[in-house]
Amino acid sequence: MTKQIKADLALLLVALVWGASFALMKQAINYILPYTFLAYRYLIAALILCAVFYKSLKNINAKTLRYGFLIGGVMFAGCALQIIGLKYTTASKSGFITGLNVIMVPLFIAIRYKKAPGISTILSTIIALSGLCMLSISSPFTINIGDVLTFFCAIFFALQVIFISKYSPMLDPFALTIVVLLTISLFSLIPAIFYEGMAADLNPSSIFALLFTAIFCSSLAYSLQMSVQKYTSATHAALIFMGEPVFSMIFSFIFLDERLSLKGAIGCVLVLAGMLISEFDSKAQAHGETV
Repeated sequence: MTKQIKADLALLLVALVWGASFALMKQAINYILPYTFLAYRYLIAALILCAVFYKSLKNINAKTLRYGFLIGGVMFAGCALQIIGLKYTTASKSGFITGLNVIMVPLFIAIRYKKAPGISTILSTIIALSGLCMLSISSPFTINIGDVLTFFCAIFFALQVIFISKYSPMLDPFALTIVVLLTISLFSLIPAIFYEGMAADLNPSSIFALLFTAIFCSSLAYSLQMSVQKYTSATHAALIFMGEPVFSMIFSFIFLDERLSLKGAIGCVLVLAGMLISEFDSKAQAHGETV
């Protein structure tokens, strides 16, 4: 089994646990305010990694701090927009809209190199945005604010994928992940203290959601992503992450009994179609891609 296949399987596992996180976070924010949830989640995740990979702490240097702070800042913006958006939209819709970062990755790379996007990228963007409109716009042309916030969250997550592909190969992945998680926790802690008062109703449901997302969706998922994404391209990684919205829909149905309308289901199909079409450009960039 090649390193790329192993990397792809690891990233698929990441997509699976991230897909599960939408339903769990949707339940958790009924008991723990959003920034407080993020502060606790990422602090617990960072402490777990510090305990397990304590030998990597000596590899934290100026470069690790600089790039970890950059990636952590981008991820905080994405996480904050996502969890606040979840207050106003469904977990399944949040998963599909977040999945638009798959299309944004090759689009941003084209902008970075000042090249016109390929036909596949343009077509996939049009189709996916059409699906987004069907998911998010209700009659008479009312836009759900939660969907808008989640759309901007997808932009930051696309940048996260690109930055990780660019910077993780030159750094200790566990040292970088620890810095990233601590950065997210620190940024979350400020509004959690001053705007939310660290309000949290800790009960079996909220504690389970907090621990699951901290251990599996943060410690495990991000350390895997940092470790293996260097063996594949940013666009290929983004394509694998398109499994995340599918998993989010499955888990949202199981845990929250969320059901999509016919219009919403068509929107989801269009979003997925757009993601698949974007693979045509991904294949062109997969060999020797730099960002």
